Amino acid sequence: MVLAVAAFTSCARPGAPIGGPIDNVGPQVVGNTPNAFAVLGDFQGPVEVFFDERISETASSGSLQDAVRISPMLGEIAVKHRSQSLEIEILGGFTQGVVYRVTILPIVRDLFQNPMPYPFEFLFSTGPEMIANVAAGTVTDGITLKPSFGATVIASTDTLGSNLESGDGLKHIAVADSSGVYAFRYLPTGTYSITAFMDENRSNRPESTEPIASTRLLVQANDTVFTDMKVLRPDSTPPVLNAVGVVDSLTLLVEFDDYLDPEQFPAEDVVATLSKGASGAIEIKEILDEHEFDVRRELARDAVGDSLPTIALDSIASTMELVGRSASVPSRNVYLLLAEPIKPEIAYEVTISGLVNVNGVGPSGGTGSVIRDVPERLLDNVSLDRQDHYER
Repeated sequence: MVLAVAAFTSCARPGAPIGGPIDNVGPQVVGNTPNAFAVLGDFQGPVEVFFDERISETASSGSLQDAVRISPMLGEIAVKHRSQSLEIEILGGFTQGVVYRVTILPIVRDLFQNPMPYPFEFLFSTGPEMIANVAAGTVTDGITLKPSFGATVIASTDTLGSNLESGDGLKHIAVADSSGVYAFRYLPTGTYSITAFMDENRSNRPESTEPIASTRLLVQANDTVFTDMKVLRPDSTPPVLNAVGVVDSLTLLVEFDDYLDPEQFPAEDVVATLSKGASGAIEIKEILDEHEFDVRRELARDAVGDSLPTIALDSIASTMELVGRSASVPSRNVYLLLAEPIKPEIAYEVTISGLVNVNGVGPSGGTGSVIRDVPERLLDNVSLDRQDHYER
């Protein structure tokens, strides 16, 4: 009896076998129907993608529905989970006379929570010949310049607005990978409107608050074309001056409420003035964006070391010329390099105009006042002198 109870108890508590190799590799695709590049004139579906191991009913982000993209977009996709496969259908059926591209994103995972190591893609046709070509590029964040992983990219022969259902042209879809790279293969020849956006609410269409970018491409047979895009949140207001600060006696920092277009620097069309009441103006030698100002300071530090005080570094930086200019990250800040020092505890007024924000809206600017405090190092020196005198 005791042995029977023990045997029953051990059978009623199943678990993973002890020992053996640990599974650290995500599921990989081992087959699909239809076959890649198959031409099926009367295909009704479903599409099925097979994996080398059992897969989870949940994805690493979103749902299994989000893991599947079928291009062109011709209806809502239905995804069914099987033990080692995904069964995919388009509600209303597959359209005849179309080249379909099926993409499985690497958010499908196994029972040990390991995601697919890379996306999987294949094409098949319901009639027409597949025309070899590639339309590709990158999608980056227009503010950080980092790859926009997961950005949705739509290629359409229609000019797309915020409503992607407008027009009669086919709408092909791609998703940017972790490097921001997207690609369309075997597109029908023609001129395409390419729209990239961060689908934050997973609606498969850009909303008025979502980062977006667009361009146009001509795609021909046996052609490979590239276009890079920077997505930005829509903004219809010009940049406005927020505040003015003192970096040192020869440098002022002007902050705006918008990120500024780095392409407008060197600032040929930007005008800035610095006045001290009715006693006249101080000449502004240069207007720099944050990128160029930082580079000049680093060059100055490399030249003279860190032993000089900040004011000396800035005066050196103001006389240096930067050779070449790499792509710079947009900033809200502008630096004014002055021809002569501003005096402590005196109010100055800064006026600046001609600036355009990173969305291309402007020009604009504003006016702000600034007062330079007594430098702390002078106060520290006075304190130290008094302490030394007292100790003596």
